Amino acid sequence: MQKSSETQSHQSCPSFTEQFHLLTFLTSGSANGRPSKEE
Repeated sequence: MQKSSETQSHQSCPSFTEQFHLLTFLTSGSANGRPSKEE
């Protein structure tokens, strides 16, 4: 596990982390049968 690389990546590109969380949230909503209209 390269935590150092992950930390650096997150610090270098915080938007990526935000998008990842958004993707996970949307995927979770879809899985629950909820419309992803929270953009």
